[in-house]
Amino acid sequence: MSSSITPTRVSSIGFGVYMGRTVRQRGSAAIVDGASPWQRFWRITLPLLRPAIAVALVFRTLLQTVLVTLALVVQIVGAMFAAIWPFLTSMETDDELVRQPITYLPDAATLAAYVEVFEENPFARFLLNSIHRGD
Repeated sequence: MSSSITPTRVSSIGFGVYMGRTVRQRGSAAIVDGASPWQRFWRITLPLLRPAIAVALVFRTLLQTVLVTLALVVQIVGAMFAAIWPFLTSMETDDELVRQPITYLPDAATLAAYVEVFEENPFARFLLNSIHRGD
């Protein structure tokens, strides 16, 4: 854990000192006027903290939005890769499939593997059999 002084720490310390002095001054005046601790919190401390709470809420919301968007982008890219990878590898020749180092894209896309599969299997007959009901 680093103990260096950063602009964030300096601004936080400055804000804390300002809030401490302001609340202490106004709080002591409220004590003289007879305000209870609960009234001092609701009528002095909380109104002074509203801008800081609003800024913190906006920044936290923006951070969460960015993180959620990043997670969704990573998931979408992963899903796209998982969907495209089988198609790309089916375009490779047998030599390209087993060579080292592994290639992620075929040198030249060929449909030879598909032609071979369609020649060996009668897909048209399978399709007609599934469409035509034997009455």
